[in-house]
Amino acid sequence: MFTKTTLLAAGLIVAAHVAIGTANAQRLTNPFSSLAGKFTNEDLKQMKAASASLYANDVIISGHTTKWLNEKSGTGGIVTLQRRYDYKGMICATLRHHIKVKGSLDPINLSFDRCKTADGQWKLR
Repeated sequence: MFTKTTLLAAGLIVAAHVAIGTANAQRLTNPFSSLAGKFTNEDLKQMKAASASLYANDVIISGHTTKWLNEKSGTGGIVTLQRRYDYKGMICATLRHHIKVKGSLDPINLSFDRCKTADGQWKLR
């Protein structure tokens, strides 16, 4: 038979794992969550537009780059289409971002995969 203390400890361990799992799931659905506060809404808008100009254009080949710059914030970057591939019947693209935030010495480097769903929308994979 379990004591109340043992059951309480087990409950706390389960709750901690659920909390950690939820935090990890949020990071997976929002890859920018760890970078909160570094980008303005306009930065993100311009970064998204630069990315879309690469992954949504079937003519553009791997290695092609595009630049973006938010003149108000001073933040900008280069987006590179690294590859196109098929995943479970969807067309996908890997994009690499090299971002320079004004006032920061170190650039931010990120890679994301986006796939075109059956309804024509491009979603993070």
